[in-house]
Amino acid sequence: MLLLGQRDWADCSLAHAGAYDPVERLDFVRQLFFPDANSLGTAPLALSRESDVVRFRTFREIVRWQDQGVAFIGLNAPSPNNHYLTVGGRNGEFEDRAVATSFWLEHAAETARRSEMRALVVMLQGDPDFALRAARAVSVAEVLALQSAARRLSRTQAQSRQVGGDVSRSGDRDSRHRVVRAERLSSALA
Repeated sequence: MLLLGQRDWADCSLAHAGAYDPVERLDFVRQLFFPDANSLGTAPLALSRESDVVRFRTFREIVRWQDQGVAFIGLNAPSPNNHYLTVGGRNGEFEDRAVATSFWLEHAAETARRSEMRALVVMLQGDPDFALRAARAVSVAEVLALQSAARRLSRTQAQSRQVGGDVSRSGDRDSRHRVVRAERLSSALA
């Protein structure tokens, strides 16, 4: 699974990286590596791409898929600051991608809940740095979407316990660890 990161497009404006326009490079990478609904590789996975939603047609790199009862979400959130520009004016690329990312997280969490997934795995290249999030110039909407996803997973676990299926004790060792990590994420974000 190819998830974009800092060196793939966000740093392209630096002199030693060719002094390209990062947004132009992002568009080029999207066209080159994400031409259809499948992942790259010899055994491609069928993916849901955010670009399937008309409003977010350009965001081909933001994906999700399910495997063995686990929902996976791949985001484009590069280090060190998710390509937030500190210069004046509208921060268009960042703001548009932040809205798209928030929508995708909410939608993926709801789909995972309705499908009764055992876990929800969110993958991104950048460090979310939850402890310092408020001090940095990063989208509040992204934090709220992650909090909402964690709360939904907690509600799903609680509902499962009410009907006699203790999610945290069912399944194999790995699924128990995923649930514990999700519970920790939920309590850390609450």
